[in-house]
Amino acid sequence: MARALSKIRAGRENSQLWVTNMELKYGLISADDHVQEHPQVWTARMSRERWRDRIPHITRMADGSDCWIVDGQPSSLAGVALAGAAMADRGEEPKRWDDVPRMVFSAAERLKAMDMDGVDCSILYPSVSGLAAETFGKLTMPRWNWLAYKLTTIG
Repeated sequence: MARALSKIRAGRENSQLWVTNMELKYGLISADDHVQEHPQVWTARMSRERWRDRIPHITRMADGSDCWIVDGQPSSLAGVALAGAAMADRGEEPKRWDDVPRMVFSAAERLKAMDMDGVDCSILYPSVSGLAAETFGKLTMPRWNWLAYKLTTIG
């Protein structure tokens, strides 16, 4: 969607000064956003019989918080989601999945929030799989790495 804003561009060519007025196509572009994978991304698509506790899933901890478990190990996320920017207290990550704002994992809700904030485009990075998918890259089974990656990217 083209913006009503204009950008003036000036230059010099063959000793002639020129000025053009061009319309901006995009406003704010967010280049470092994180999408939070829904708890059912992997549990609904992978065989519990074959993969057992290796499937990424959320478990309720003794202190009442929720934690992602990947390959039987707790993830290194500070909370159950990377959602601080969407929380009332931006310095706090949600501790339970029930506290995760829908705009963090729902595409429709994210688009509404982007519209409210004036963000036209957003580059999203996964959360549970880690930066550059290093969490999945550390797993010991090559087939598991491929399958987890495919399920993340094709949803």
